[in-house]
Amino acid sequence: MSRNRLHRFSAAAIMAALSAGLVPVASVAQEASGFSGRVIEESSGAPVAGAVISIVGATGTARTDSDGRFQWQPVPAVPAQVIVVLPGGQVARPVTIDTIDEGLTIITVASLADESVTVLGAAPSIQTSPGAARSILSGTQIAQGSPEHLMQALESVPGVNQVSEGHAGVPAVRGMARGRTLVLIDGARVTSERRVGPSATFMDPSVIEGIDIARGPGSVAYGSDALGGVISIRTRRAEAGSPLHARISGTIGGGVPEARGAVEVSKGLARGGLLVQVHARNTEDYDAPSGEVFNSGWEDRGLLATFNHQISRGLFSAVWQSDLGRDVERPRDNSRTVRFYYPFEDSHRFTASYEVPDVAGFGRLSFTGFLGSYEQRTDQDRSATATISRSIERADISAKDFHVKGTAERLVRNARLELGVDVNGRFGLEAFDILQGYDLAGTLTNDTTNVSIDTARRIDTGVFVQAEAAVARLARLSSGVRVDRVTSTNSGGFGDRSVDNSAGDGVSSPAIRISSRRRACRSTSARATPLRARRSACFSTATRSTTSSSGFRPRPTSSSSAIEDGPAFRASKSKHARTSATATRCK
Repeated sequence: MSRNRLHRFSAAAIMAALSAGLVPVASVAQEASGFSGRVIEESSGAPVAGAVISIVGATGTARTDSDGRFQWQPVPAVPAQVIVVLPGGQVARPVTIDTIDEGLTIITVASLADESVTVLGAAPSIQTSPGAARSILSGTQIAQGSPEHLMQALESVPGVNQVSEGHAGVPAVRGMARGRTLVLIDGARVTSERRVGPSATFMDPSVIEGIDIARGPGSVAYGSDALGGVISIRTRRAEAGSPLHARISGTIGGGVPEARGAVEVSKGLARGGLLVQVHARNTEDYDAPSGEVFNSGWEDRGLLATFNHQISRGLFSAVWQSDLGRDVERPRDNSRTVRFYYPFEDSHRFTASYEVPDVAGFGRLSFTGFLGSYEQRTDQDRSATATISRSIERADISAKDFHVKGTAERLVRNARLELGVDVNGRFGLEAFDILQGYDLAGTLTNDTTNVSIDTARRIDTGVFVQAEAAVARLARLSSGVRVDRVTSTNSGGFGDRSVDNSAGDGVSSPAIRISSRRRACRSTSARATPLRARRSACFSTATRSTTSSSGFRPRPTSSSSAIEDGPAFRASKSKHARTSATATRCK
């Protein structure tokens, strides 16, 4: 057994002391512990239940109750811009509050259902520090862009770029690929054995309700694979109390010879909702100005079933997602010589979560559990020449993934404190290398299978704490520390091996907001009353504590300067001509 332990107690002690020091500093800056708000709909005046509240530049979220009320802690500096994600994933128009009433602050919102919008400065489903630049992509924007895969949905987000080719493109935040950009689906990790990192290639964007993006270190709450940033995908779900709703959609494309179809049925319940969607897509090699692009097609099909229900004062959600990809091709300059593609990529995922406010002195408790299976084949098919016969190099991989996470938030004086336990891993991992050889006549003459990994598992157990507080009217300080233990075991294949590593991690991130009064950006759709917005710039630096086996050696490894222009409205443009039809019926 090989053991490699890295202990960073010096870094942990420094960051813990810094976190503790936030409390007295924050209490001097502000005495109030929080404020109460109520969200009402602009046209009807009805309370909005089940909406998720974020404040631009601040971490954390709050959820409205049946009467549209919520509690936000600690009190934000005003003017503050409030982002409301409505039930169903729509993003309301950002609302600026100039003063906070002692009793109840009323927030009137209007839907952006007919607009394409990117909101900067908030990412409700991601736990991160103020030093990370954050964005929300609304479901409407994603649908208007008609993306083929996750990377196309993200191409308008600054700081996100693509690694790899074609439909198999992998998103990388701030250039951090290869396991340094974390992808979440409904709060659960996406794991892949691809060297470029997790991709969620198997996901049809039609199931996405919204995407939150954090650009900057999120390793305290998520681990080292979130060093570059986090991409959090929220799938579609039914709104409580909504009528029976059926939707049939289809698309036929020109330029990209594609066909897709989806059938969705949803029904709101008294305290929750149920949604089921089935979809299928097929795309042949697309055309470029120079002609047809060989090895650029793909096809997939899938099922999404979501259920959410209010249990006591908490919200329970369960999601089943199955996606089956076939012949996912990767176009390259040498594809005629060596064709690289994935004959199949299958993913089955079950995720459950429960979130409840005000329990045992904590403002919120949340739990997420995930269990899934993943199977993929990779082929490199080398074409025959006049003197060299055809050969196929193949890799088959299958595994099961799991993820369990629990977090708790509370207010300590005027500092927001978050504690969490995160256990994730992969088990039952098998990998086979297969070599197939043909003669010049095209007859299979050799089929050799080597076992690379007979069975392997990895378990990562992490414990973290982070705190955030205001140190001045327009300045905040966030600090956090995390300790991980990772165990990996392999049997068979390249040999029996077991590794046990431990490490500590710390981040401190100050943020300063500079605001000036400006008129809000307006879109083309009608609005009842104009809202004022502030153009805010957020300068932040994040210093990450690292060590080597020789001892503690702090050094800055991440520095970011982000301009939060929030909100910013952007128009989405489809790259290819498409003709689509959608039919809906409500009862």
